[in-house]
Amino acid sequence: MAKYKIKTWGDKVLIKPDPVKSAYQSDILAFPDILKDFDGDLPRTGEIIDLGPKCTKNVRVGQRVMFAKFGVNNFEYNGEKYTMCLERDILAEIC
Repeated sequence: MAKYKIKTWGDKVLIKPDPVKSAYQSDILAFPDILKDFDGDLPRTGEIIDLGPKCTKNVRVGQRVMFAKFGVNNFEYNGEKYTMCLERDILAEIC
């Protein structure tokens, strides 16, 4: 089977998400203990793989970002997990 490249349109952003970790396992962010019951609601992190042509210069391929968990499209393609979201769903850059 041929492997096709995913190309985003409009102001969409394609992200390769990091594996989901609980607030107590995060290597990047430290969350207060009060959030332990809300692990499923924590923002997700990942690397931008592709950008649509209408995205601004605020985001770029290869950038590590934090993005909203809700309102995004999660899917699997060729055995890899991806997230597609709007540029406005990106909450912050991880430096």
